[in-house]
Amino acid sequence: MSNYHRSMGVQGPRRIVYDVMQVCEHGHIVTSFLTTMPETSKRFCSICGQQTLDRCPECQEPIRGSRVDFPAPVNIAPNNCHECGSAYPWRQAAIANAIEVAQAEVDAAQAEEVAKLVRSIAAASPRMEADALKLGKILSGIGTAARKAAYQAFIDITAKAIADKIFPG
Repeated sequence: MSNYHRSMGVQGPRRIVYDVMQVCEHGHIVTSFLTTMPETSKRFCSICGQQTLDRCPECQEPIRGSRVDFPAPVNIAPNNCHECGSAYPWRQAAIANAIEVAQAEVDAAQAEEVAKLVRSIAAASPRMEADALKLGKILSGIGTAARKAAYQAFIDITAKAIADKIFPG
């Protein structure tokens, strides 16, 4: 910022500050105000009993919680670390589940292609829509129970609109 702007009382760009979120390994939010309200902290999740974390397991960056200047609770745990990009444990588990469910009724030759397509869809890559259509074609012959389970697994890792492309009708 220039000296002129400082002398006129103009403030520089405002930095957004976030509180810290505490989340269990399954993705249940304990608190999005860990720093400002440490009394809300828990070592274990009251929903599923899993251990909680407040930092990225890979880079140790705190998990972003609510904005300090706009203290509304955050209701959805982030998928990936904003600092290093690593998927948080709950995201890794959801992707692994989607792969396992999608591979349940395909032959061994298609299993690796299914895993690759699921990872691409979960990453919201530029190829997501094309890969969703390819995966839908591979999974078009699976049974009703597997279809329902796979559809739900895909709702957990991507938008409903993409899951609808994989499992039309």
